[in-house]
Amino acid sequence: MNKKTHLLGLIVLILLVGLCFLGYDYAKLRETKKFLEKQIAEVETKTKKIQEELKSTILSYEEVKQKNNELEISYAKLLEDNKSLNQLIKEKETVYFELSKLIDEKNQKMDLLIASLDDQKQRFISLVELLVSMKQQYDTLLVKETEKVEAAQEEINLGEIQVETAREGALQQTLQANKEGSVLSRNNQYNFVLVSLGNDDGIKQNDLFKIYDAKYNLIGEAKVRMVNDTVSTAIILWEGNKNIIKQGVAAIKE
Repeated sequence: MNKKTHLLGLIVLILLVGLCFLGYDYAKLRETKKFLEKQIAEVETKTKKIQEELKSTILSYEEVKQKNNELEISYAKLLEDNKSLNQLIKEKETVYFELSKLIDEKNQKMDLLIASLDDQKQRFISLVELLVSMKQQYDTLLVKETEKVEAAQEEINLGEIQVETAREGALQQTLQANKEGSVLSRNNQYNFVLVSLGNDDGIKQNDLFKIYDAKYNLIGEAKVRMVNDTVSTAIILWEGNKNIIKQGVAAIKE
């Protein structure tokens, strides 16, 4: 009985010791679990952060890649522009060469032209000297001719005076032979004049009046259309100047 009790007590002691160790290990396991959970949480946080950074890096890489593509396109365009620029420079150099050549030719022609102008200048100077000499001769000749012309003009004036005197004498004879009247009025709308000669003066329809100014210069003609005893109406056929036939000028039957 005592042995059993002692054995039972020993077993219970062993169980208690085992339970103590189990309780210690369980508590340690719980702490270890908490530590591991904490570590796992930190790892997950870091993992998320790394994933976000990786995602941002991927986006940045795509942007860099896109920018790189744009740069490659711009570079290709720059190469093409540079090629065009080189071609343009080559064309400009060709044009410059042709222009230089043309300028040289123009300069040569200009030199020839200047030489020709100098020659022509000398000829012109000689011509001017000749003209001056000829002018002097002309002036001398002109003086002599002027003297002759003045003498001849005096003779001509004398002849004109004689002719004018003869014309006035002939005109006076005409006035004495024909009826002389005067223009009493003029109608510009219908272009006719009223003359101070009529049936009593022997005026008939279709007679012709010659119109004279105060110096008895012929200035127009008029044809009789209507006749009264003392006046007649005549249509103006022509006149030397516009409206020169007016009241007071002489009208003589031809």
